[in-house]
Amino acid sequence: MKESNPTKTRSQIADEYGIHRNTLKKWLKKLGVELPSGLLFPADVERIYEALGPPQGSESIKKAYEDKPNRDSS
Repeated sequence: MKESNPTKTRSQIADEYGIHRNTLKKWLKKLGVELPSGLLFPADVERIYEALGPPQGSESIKKAYEDKPNRDSS
């Protein structure tokens, strides 16, 4: 029986949203989401989904990203 791997790469997450991994990195940085280096564990993935919303395609994620306030500005 094959065990499932609970970890994901940033590229896998970006693919779920239909964006490039560098775009994912920029969006998460703007939203203040810090992640450990290396593979992403389920808790990390959940933090991404909470920040960006569930992956439903690039249009919905783009809107969710644009609607979030920039944490760098006061």
